[in-house]
Amino acid sequence: MDSKKLAGKLEKILQGKITGIEFLKSGLAGEAASITVEDNPVRYIYKSYGPGSNMAAHLRHEWEGLSFLHRAGFPVPEPVSGSFGDEYPYILMERIEGQLFIDAYQNSDRENRSRLMESFADIFSAFIN
Repeated sequence: MDSKKLAGKLEKILQGKITGIEFLKSGLAGEAASITVEDNPVRYIYKSYGPGSNMAAHLRHEWEGLSFLHRAGFPVPEPVSGSFGDEYPYILMERIEGQLFIDAYQNSDRENRSRLMESFADIFSAFIN
């Protein structure tokens, strides 16, 4: 989705003027962008898989996982809006400062990677139990 169309969509959702859209590298996501809203100190992340995508179920699962982890006190973005059935399924979440897990993992030595994976496994275990 081009930035003008995305800004129009998000201005309705966030009820404010979009003053910045910065497209980010994304893993599986079709697109991810950092969003700034006028007179709002909160920054957001918009994540979508694009039109015709069959990834709506994945986004819904991600929404549920983020919501659970956020409520449990883990430092993950809080989802604030989402749509899983329209042409452009998406999640809109608060942006939190810090390093992405995948970046921390890739930039770590073997010992730290092991610790990161143990922490991730503990969080995942808490999520499914």
